[in-house]
Amino acid sequence: MEERKDKVIIESEEIDTIIFSGEKVWRHTKEEQEAIREKMVREAFLYHVDSCGEYRDYVGRKIDNLSVDLSSIALSDIPLIPTSAYKKNTLLSVGEPDVAKWCLSSGTNGMRSRVPRDKTSLDRLIGSLDAGSELINHYYEHEVEVLNLGPDKYEAGDIWFSYVMSLIETLYPTTCFINEGTFLIDDALAELELLEQESSHVMISSPPFLVMELIKSLKSKGRKFNFGHRLTIITAGGWKKRSGEAVPRDTLVSLCRDYLGIEGDDQFRDVFNQVELNTVIFECSEGNKHLPPWVAAFARSPVDLQALPEGEEGLMSFLDASANSYPCFYVGDDLGIVEHKDCACGVSSKTISIKRRVQTRDTRGCATSIMTEAT
Repeated sequence: MEERKDKVIIESEEIDTIIFSGEKVWRHTKEEQEAIREKMVREAFLYHVDSCGEYRDYVGRKIDNLSVDLSSIALSDIPLIPTSAYKKNTLLSVGEPDVAKWCLSSGTNGMRSRVPRDKTSLDRLIGSLDAGSELINHYYEHEVEVLNLGPDKYEAGDIWFSYVMSLIETLYPTTCFINEGTFLIDDALAELELLEQESSHVMISSPPFLVMELIKSLKSKGRKFNFGHRLTIITAGGWKKRSGEAVPRDTLVSLCRDYLGIEGDDQFRDVFNQVELNTVIFECSEGNKHLPPWVAAFARSPVDLQALPEGEEGLMSFLDASANSYPCFYVGDDLGIVEHKDCACGVSSKTISIKRRVQTRDTRGCATSIMTEAT
């Protein structure tokens, strides 16, 4: 195998053509999606084995010192990295000078994951945002105003969740409402008041707890908006350290109907991403999170990490071919389901459904102990 250190994934033009194809991402047949996934993920696996010494050593311990033909390994058998390894190790497939951004998790559960991204990986992340936004609707730049109830990318710094939320400004005109760590809620309400009188479509991009803060403020002021079909609320990141304040999604949607004046449940969407994952996974109008064809996902048994049949609940794992600067093949702490759906939204694809985080130390330990001896 030729040396590929400090170079992009082989056949990069092909994967980039797919990632940056916008709405065409969702037009591939089931067979075409599986063919793309098989090719791109396996190609990325070979690249990272070749380019990341730490991952190559780990794979060697998991697969009989690389004595087998790695090019024919099943995607479900590709060795997975526990998210804890991103907290303790530097997993790098390019030279350090090529790292454009070291990305940190929010550290909700203590130590932070630290993930290196080069320009190629960051560009592809933005490509996934663009493709995913097509599941919401196709808007031209002049048709949309975005209110990001969070910091811009400069204030977000290296904290991944805030940084990802800020990247929507690369797609549409965006105003941010966090300044030096303070949520400028009155400024956000004033901006909404102005936009209520205009004709553009409004998107609120926010973690759910800040949407709740907005609604609480409206309630205290005795104020309600009536945006009708002109408002879409996009949430991401969960409730983080404010889990004690969490309300069920149905409750939050109902409050958005009452105080922001949305007309349908499909105007409230959630997206999924983690610092270890280089793709943002969007929800469609039917509430299904569609998996783009360059990402493979499996629900796995917490006991032995074997991939479970589609439709069964297990530990979620992802293999993302869009990451160029680090191996993005990991198992996390979320329990969920992977299945193929011919969705009423018009997209036929694999979908993921995140049910909850692993709560018990025993279950978490079973999953990670299988892997940590090799990292």
